[in-house]
Amino acid sequence: MEPAIAKMYQTIKRELDELHKNKLINPKMNLQDHHELLSAIQLLLSGDQCSGRFVFNHQVMHSDSIPSITSPLLSLPLVSGSDSGPGGDNSKSQLQTLLARAGYNTPIYRTNPSNNQFIAVCEFNGVQMSGRPCNNKKEAEKDAASKALEWLLGGNHVNRETIDIISMTMKKSNKKHK
Repeated sequence: MEPAIAKMYQTIKRELDELHKNKLINPKMNLQDHHELLSAIQLLLSGDQCSGRFVFNHQVMHSDSIPSITSPLLSLPLVSGSDSGPGGDNSKSQLQTLLARAGYNTPIYRTNPSNNQFIAVCEFNGVQMSGRPCNNKKEAEKDAASKALEWLLGGNHVNRETIDIISMTMKKSNKKHK
């Protein structure tokens, strides 16, 4: 780890510890006043492919990293690209629901023909996920969405109930805490 990054981690940790201490002393304190710190922590954690867990012999990849929003407790069956579930009947709808509840824009799909097959690229929040070649455009987009959904969930295979739990947890509250 570079010294500048280590110093940034220590600074953010110190500020978060201070925020926790102040919140315990004054439970009515508005956390929205500390939006910048909380956003910095969220951005920092979204790039952590280990989800904050210690992973023995983990190699840090220096390519574009993809955020993970899953917990280590998820290890259920895989959602197929066509399963019915929260957000609709396929992985495109499920991905869109998950991203919308997290406060992100809807994914954009670009499909390119290649040797009588289609390859789709799903793009969201600056991340691009490519699917496998399929016989039609719709299936290619579903496959790319399925890959993006699996990637977002940290490679864990989950069922639709788990996707619903994750997306509801991420859903923004309409209440203003004071």
